[in-house]
Amino acid sequence: MIAFDTNILARFYAVDPGDPEARKQRPIAYGIVTKGSSLFDPLTVILGR
Repeated sequence: MIAFDTNILARFYAVDPGDPEARKQRPIAYGIVTKGSSLFDPLTVILGR
């Protein structure tokens, strides 16, 4: 099970083509969220949405 935080969700949902870090990190975040394994979403992440 993978626990993830707000930064992963932000990179997954936000598309910022002008940010070089976002271009590197978004594919990683996308892979974490969509690879099909169990994810743990801490309460603090849910409240931050």
